[in-house]
This record gives sequence, structure tokens and C-alpha cells, in this order.
Amino acid sequence: FDGARVDLTVLALADRGGTPDIFQDSVAEDVVRATGGLALCVHRDAGGFVAPESGAVRLKSVLVPVSERIPPARAIDTAVSLCELLGESVPDIHLLYVGGGGRRGAGPPTDAPGRAVYRVHEATGAVVEQILAAQARLAADLICMPVMRRHGFMASVRGSIAERVLRVARCPVLLAPTD
Repeated sequence: FDGARVDLTVLALADRGGTPDIFQDSVAEDVVRATGGLALCVHRDAGGFVAPESGAVRLKSVLVPVSERIPPARAIDTAVSLCELLGESVPDIHLLYVGGGGRRGAGPPTDAPGRAVYRVHEATGAVVEQILAAQARLAADLICMPVMRRHGFMASVRGSIAERVLRVARCPVLLAPTD
């Protein structure tokens, strides 16, 4: 990439025995590491938010899992900006807090962009399963996962919640590094 700035890397993933190509194919890993930016991962069998027949974009509803450990600001801003860029002027951003933490009744983080409708959801139980259940229940068109990159972007994804969501998500997943 010779120092070129890459805003978004888009990766088409195929399933090989439960592990997406991104984790078996060093070319994809090298591309994501070299760009250091956002990565949109789309499973070949899961569909996307662009209709292949017409090219029409449907990106009305985005799920952003929120954790106490990983700041969600960049993921939220990225989700809102992507929706706007693709023609959705006031997207529904679903913030999902999984676990205790007493977020019930809380609104979006104070630094969340004001150009969206925020809906706050809480769940308890296994994090990955709750994210996937929320995506199905809300019919989210995209999951925007905040991820840490501090110890290497791919290290932050392998074996993590984001990686496990990527394996089975039925919609595209946007990985948004926070650091």
C-alpha cells in the first residue's frame, strides 16, 4: 500500500469449516493489517445490504454492541456516517449493552453523533449469542463492532467476541478499531 491511506477495506468471506477465510488466508490478514482502518466483512452466504439485482442499498438499522472495556464512539460515528453516505439520512442505531452495568434507561454515550435515532437495548447472558439474537430480532442490516487494535488488529479479532460474531453473523460486520 506504500503509505496510501485506506478508509475502508471490504472483505468477502467464505466459510471453511466454521472459520472464515480472513483467519486462514494470510493475504486478507496482511491487507487488513497494512491498512489499519475499518474492515467490512461480508459472508458470501449471509447476504449484504446492497441488493444484487438492483444495486439498491438498505442500511436502515445498525447494531452496535457496547462494552465497558472498548470505547464505542468510533463505531457509532462510523455506523452513522456510513448510513448517511449510502443515503439513509436518519438511521436507527441500536446500542446493545450485554451484562450487568446498570445501563437500563440510559441513552447513547454523550459523544454519540446527534444525526441518528438511538435505541438502547440490554441483555444478559453469553455476549456473542446475545449479539446474534439482537441482530435477528431487530433485523439489523449491519453489525458495527468496536475492536481494540493495541496488540495488533488481527490479534484483537482472533478468538475475540468480534471473531466469533464474524463466524456466524447473518449480515455484514464492520470492524471499527478504537485505538
